[in-house]
Amino acid sequence: MTTTYRATVTREDGWWMIHVPEIDGLTQSRRLADAGQMARELIAVTLDAALDDIEVDVSTKHVAGLAAGEIDYAVSGESPSRRP
Repeated sequence: MTTTYRATVTREDGWWMIHVPEIDGLTQSRRLADAGQMARELIAVTLDAALDDIEVDVSTKHVAGLAAGEIDYAVSGESPSRRP
């Protein structure tokens, strides 16, 4: 059974800080595109669960100098212009 968790990403001192409130966990990533995977791995290790059973809904807080579309693209890898 797959469980979906929330992760909130913020920028701090050159790192992307990834907070997963359901487990009160925090991890970090150099690249925003890696935030989802890093959150999944944190959850799996914390809960002793299989990665295949974990999905993460990543959201970002406002980051100075980046438009929302740029942040979404960095997280999903999907170009904002290709969205419906």
